[in-house]
Amino acid sequence: NEKKILQMPVIIGRNYRQTPVFSSKIDFVRFNPSWYVPHSIAVKDKLPLLRSDPSYFNTKGYHIYDESGEAVNPEEVDWSDVDSSSFDYRIVQDPGSANALGKLFFHINTPFDVFLHGTPDVDLFKKEKRSFSSGCIRVFDPVTLAFFLLNNPEKWSQKTIIQVTQNNQTQTLPLEYPVNIYVTYQTVWVDDQGQPYFVEDI
Repeated sequence: NEKKILQMPVIIGRNYRQTPVFSSKIDFVRFNPSWYVPHSIAVKDKLPLLRSDPSYFNTKGYHIYDESGEAVNPEEVDWSDVDSSSFDYRIVQDPGSANALGKLFFHINTPFDVFLHGTPDVDLFKKEKRSFSSGCIRVFDPVTLAFFLLNNPEKWSQKTIIQVTQNNQTQTLPLEYPVNIYVTYQTVWVDDQGQPYFVEDI
């Protein structure tokens, strides 16, 4: 009925890894997701970390697998000999409080490898400019968004959603009716009272 239901800050892609503009559908919500690190992020972001501090991966719940699927101890690999063309590893992060996707993941059916999810880095929402991601969209209040999308207050109250996120068990809930999503980027807009806003194009 042309009424705003909820609003919250988000974190979007850096200016050199922009979040794309597109339309699609959200078709499921996942509690306590594992993060399967996309290859592009693995070589651009994680490989430099592996070279400087491979122990970081053990403390943050990451597992690294070689091309045959065997687990690899990151501290036993000479990462200085590995570059983007020879990086044949797969990186997976366990569910938990340190997981890059946070406690809730909202699947968008899109070819862009763009995710909608929570984040453990909640302090970033205090920033005036919030372009910190590799293209994905991090939401400030994933519990409220899950409550809206699941649309079943009796079974999935906000309290229930929080309780399920605390057990660290992965659970996927398909939406009975996938929700349309339109990812837009605006530097000029008018609010409900007719007040225009002009902001910097990051």
